[in-house]
Amino acid sequence: MASSFISDKKGADTVEANWLLGFPDDLRQYGEAKALLAALGISAIHLMTNKPRKIEALKSQGIDVIDRIALHTGENQQNFRYLRTKAEKTGHFTGGAMSQNKACGQTYN
Repeated sequence: MASSFISDKKGADTVEANWLLGFPDDLRQYGEAKALLAALGISAIHLMTNKPRKIEALKSQGIDVIDRIALHTGENQQNFRYLRTKAEKTGHFTGGAMSQNKACGQTYN
């Protein structure tokens, strides 16, 4: 929550706030996901995400990402800056680009 405080009080966007706190863009680790999927006997998944880095991170853990299912969120005055920052600084799929699934070789209409 400190990153939210920095975003609100210092004018930093969500990515800059993490950097100011000494964190990378994303602190998530996917080893636990691999262990859980392995325990369930699952080796391939259909992933609901807008984060291309998540696809690559899961693939690097040996998880076969068959395709990406886009998450569609409405863009509005309250989230426009956040969504734009995520797209520009971390490569998130947004808007028309959300339907493109280049990381998995799929295209959704």
